[in-house]
Amino acid sequence: MASAGNVLQSSIQSPSSDLWIKALSCLNTDRKIYFDTSRIDKWKIINEVLILVREAEQTCQHKRWKWKNSRGEYVILWDVFSKIAGWIQKFREIGDIIVQYDPGHAALPWAAVRFILRAIVSDVQKNGAMLQSLELVFNLMAKFAIVERLYLREHVAARRQLEESITSMYISILEYLSEAIEYYKKGTLSKIITSVFQLEDSVTKHQSAIKAKAEIVDSFLRLLSDEVTFNTNDLLNGVMDNINSGLQDIQLAQYRTSVLQDEICRETEGLRGALVEIHEPIIRMANQISIIDDKLNEEERLKIFEWLSCTEYTSHHRSKVKNLLPGSGQWLLHKPEFIEWLGSSSSSILWLHGIPGSGKSMLVAHVIEFLRRHSSRQVNPAPVAYYYCARSANEPERADPEELLRSILEQLASSDLDSPIRLEVVSCYKRKKRDSRGRKPEKLTLEETVELILELVANDPAVIVLDGLDECNPKRRLDLLDSLRRILREADNIVKVFVSSRDDHDLVHYLSRTPNLYIKANDNMEDIRNYVKSRVDEAILKERILCGVVLDDLRLLINKTLISKAKGMFRLASLHIERLCDPYQIKTVENAIHALSNLPEDLRLSYEAVMAQIKSSQQPTPILAERVLKWLLCAQQALDPEGFIVAICFDLDGDRSLRIEDILSICSNLVVYDDVLNRFRFAHLSVQEYLESLESYAWPAVTALAAENCLSWLLSNQPRRLSGTGEVSFSHHVDAFWPTYTLEAAQMRKTEPLQLLLKRFLYPNPMEVRGCLEFERWVERTASRVPGSTDMGWVDHCISTPPNPLFVTCAFAFDEILPIVLADTESFFVTNSLQLNCAGIAAQTNEPAIMKAICAAGRGHELSYDYWQKVVIIAAMTCCTDTLSVLLQELGPNYVTKGLLSVITQAIETPNHAESKCEEVLQLLLENNKSLQVSEDILSFAVNRLENHRLKIVRPLLKLAYGSNPTTVLCLNVRPEDENDQFISAITGVSSYLGGKKHDVVGIIVCHGEGSPPSIMLRPLADQEWWDNSISQGSSSEFALRPLTFEILVGLIRRNQFADQPDNKAISIMLVNRERGGLRLTWKDLVTARSTKRGRFCLFLLIQMKPELDSKALNMLISLWDEWLVRAVLEYRPIKITDNIVRVAAGNFWSGENIMKVLLEHDPEYSVQYSSNLIKSQHLLPDESPKTDPQPNNSLIPRSSEEMAYGHLEYTDTWHETMK
Repeated sequence: MASAGNVLQSSIQSPSSDLWIKALSCLNTDRKIYFDTSRIDKWKIINEVLILVREAEQTCQHKRWKWKNSRGEYVILWDVFSKIAGWIQKFREIGDIIVQYDPGHAALPWAAVRFILRAIVSDVQKNGAMLQSLELVFNLMAKFAIVERLYLREHVAARRQLEESITSMYISILEYLSEAIEYYKKGTLSKIITSVFQLEDSVTKHQSAIKAKAEIVDSFLRLLSDEVTFNTNDLLNGVMDNINSGLQDIQLAQYRTSVLQDEICRETEGLRGALVEIHEPIIRMANQISIIDDKLNEEERLKIFEWLSCTEYTSHHRSKVKNLLPGSGQWLLHKPEFIEWLGSSSSSILWLHGIPGSGKSMLVAHVIEFLRRHSSRQVNPAPVAYYYCARSANEPERADPEELLRSILEQLASSDLDSPIRLEVVSCYKRKKRDSRGRKPEKLTLEETVELILELVANDPAVIVLDGLDECNPKRRLDLLDSLRRILREADNIVKVFVSSRDDHDLVHYLSRTPNLYIKANDNMEDIRNYVKSRVDEAILKERILCGVVLDDLRLLINKTLISKAKGMFRLASLHIERLCDPYQIKTVENAIHALSNLPEDLRLSYEAVMAQIKSSQQPTPILAERVLKWLLCAQQALDPEGFIVAICFDLDGDRSLRIEDILSICSNLVVYDDVLNRFRFAHLSVQEYLESLESYAWPAVTALAAENCLSWLLSNQPRRLSGTGEVSFSHHVDAFWPTYTLEAAQMRKTEPLQLLLKRFLYPNPMEVRGCLEFERWVERTASRVPGSTDMGWVDHCISTPPNPLFVTCAFAFDEILPIVLADTESFFVTNSLQLNCAGIAAQTNEPAIMKAICAAGRGHELSYDYWQKVVIIAAMTCCTDTLSVLLQELGPNYVTKGLLSVITQAIETPNHAESKCEEVLQLLLENNKSLQVSEDILSFAVNRLENHRLKIVRPLLKLAYGSNPTTVLCLNVRPEDENDQFISAITGVSSYLGGKKHDVVGIIVCHGEGSPPSIMLRPLADQEWWDNSISQGSSSEFALRPLTFEILVGLIRRNQFADQPDNKAISIMLVNRERGGLRLTWKDLVTARSTKRGRFCLFLLIQMKPELDSKALNMLISLWDEWLVRAVLEYRPIKITDNIVRVAAGNFWSGENIMKVLLEHDPEYSVQYSSNLIKSQHLLPDESPKTDPQPNNSLIPRSSEEMAYGHLEYTDTWHETMK
């Protein structure tokens, strides 16, 4: 009698022979020899392979090995091994699922992959292409071991076709494995002959063939997936018949039937689950964060979070998630592009783009939820950081790239409030806090944030999701994209970036070459269908369409029409549904059918129809709707619903007790209430864009309405008798932002009613510069506010005792009022609570018109030099370049002195200014005084006196110093204890600014040591990478200083190591500590230089260091060289003309005449007559008689005419202007 187990095995085992053996039989004979067909212990091999893979994974992770593929992507090798280990583990788990699993099944390829893996592991970085393809093989081996067991049963339809397609795929795998084995069995020479590119091309070809055949099999599986459950029941019935026919005991038969039924069902479900897991995305693991101890209490941790970012990213996400339709968005998660992006072992970006209203933000929310849901199953999942960009006046930070990346950094640094913060971020915060000296720590710059993100992802992978990139500040979003690319390029671990946007021109240009998904109408059609059906059912249920009386035929017509006219846009479908819900237009079935046939074709036409409907409504609906829309466009801070309602209707007659539902009804689906954020907002960005395109909603008109409302509130005396939270909320908003709205109104300030309101508030009596009583109360209220309680950074500028409207006028550039409040001289000198006068306040506003008006008004009051100097310093130190430019123009040329430049150089060295702004300030100062140059003493001051942010100033100064003359040689006197730091400052400064070419910087000469000779730091000729890395890392530890003598310098130049650029391109910096050693030039040095190519350049460099010259060396200089080198010597020491000097110059047939002219200019005491006679006698000055071409004086130094001509032609033209 057959056992139950045997019955089961014979019933469910595939009757086919091993498909791997079948595939092997189809190979050519020369390929079959690479495979062992004998009975082998497959599980032993699998275990050996798993151990090998795990060890390789740890090695690659420790050494942070990458491999650059042909597409320029850096593949993280440890991740490839990690995935291989996962597939092997999955293959092993099959044995735990399948009843009486045959251990010999699929044994054939394992010995082959073991051999290949051993070869790959021996040199991983050179075998990246082979490793990636092998990972695909492991994946398919695990997957199709399940597929064979699950689908290749006698009851499955199309079984033969499925077998053939799987066998065909196995053939491709075996062909690839055989070719790989053949390659690795070659000798070293043969491998070298087979280039890396040939190998990668071959591997890619095999990989493409395997993938193509795997896709064919998958297409069969999609057709057969529904048959598994049905055929499992047929199988069970067959097994029961076999068991019952072999057993006499009915009860025993029933028992064994039940056991086998459970086993078969458990196996089938287990296999199906395993197959689903193989297709699921790979969720990477992070290091054990919980073992990190940041030694912070809750209060300190909160301060760090606040310092990093204040964006409520979790609230923004919850606001999206609550509107997600169950089951929607699945098409995106199954797209091959999405699966490839998430599963690949290289850092990469995936761009989701589409037309407005196509549901991009909802899809991003789906992606975030998908990633978080799968991450929650892991013990230590890689962090998922996300950000929803938005273009909103009351949330400007959501369009700021710096705030965006700081928020991403916060999420990567800590998953929640209770989790420790990564120590890299904690250390940075403590350093910033220490530098702030009790003040609020400065925020991270974009570059600093990127550096920290790179530190965090050095050991842990990460996923970054960004929505609405088109809503990011257009002027800075390319900076964001550059930062993201840098993270992807430089990260030592896998970083996945998912972004969504519209097809803005600059984004298309930047992202079109990256993997991307465009939302087509047929992609989201099923989601549109479900959305329309759900919303229509909801509207009918709530009796919003025809009072809920909608027959099935009409319901079907509504759904069909709305789906077809949505054109892939959820937003358009939503507007169409709202159109059907209008009780004034849709009263009968005929009205509904007519409306369906006349629906607007696009979003703009839909918005025009809504606006027309609003305008035709009864008053005050149109006025209220206009106020709602304008306040939402310009509100500088989001108001809660109660305060918002007060803002739009406090000055209207009638009932002011509007409800949230009333606002939504008035605005007809243009506005929604966000209960998560507790505020009104536009229903979609396209609403805001449509309104901004209308002339009546232009920015000045919108802000003028807000300014009128605010000033009316202040003048109404309402702030003194507040009642209710709405009035309190709006009153605080008015106090904080009325000047901003008034400023933004621009020319509308000069029209009624805003002009009259402003006049009543600031100067009701033209004969007296004094605000009204309500103005004084406003100043008192704002002065008593807790600092930092709201965004009122301008308040301190407006506060004074007694209150004075002058300061508000200057701080907010009310230029039309300025002549009135500056009627007398005393007005220029009164100060506010910060001890700033009107010009000082204007200097910080960066409003050129107000500064020009103050300068014009000040001309008749004889203001002192010191008065304006303080204003210039304020404008410069705050980097308000527009006002500084106007100020310097008004003050006239040559106002800036060397002393003022030094003061400003020190003043702008703060953490708050971008380096480009510092450069712009310095450029303006130098342009004001053309005779003022970036001299060595100013550079030395910047290098030595400035500390924390030295490079912000040193780099612009060096750029300006070299800008007009790239061959400038600067000698900077440095402090001995900071010598290494100065090297970094100088070399980084030049390399960063002169075309960004580090190779232009050829060396730094430094005099140092107690009486020791100078040293030279050079860029090694053969190690350009070392030089570049040393500069970019700012590390002086690798800089080697070599003792410098003239012979060494000449030798280096002769080998083209130092001045290896053309003369007009070579850049050299000399850092000199004059207290620690000097330089002496001898006559031998000058002779050697004459016979050396670039010897003149060497001498010029060394003369800049003011070397000591004895009489012999001086004579040799005059006899061999030209007037330009003599001029360089005269810059630091005099040369007395003697008879000997004249004779020596007479021997210089090439430049003696010009040298004597230079010497005579610098020695007027020398007897003109004597010198003239002597010089004429030596034929140094021109006379009437013709001259013959003189011959070289061979008695001074042997040299050929070719050498002299070479030196003369090479250097004279090049250095003429420089030396002059």
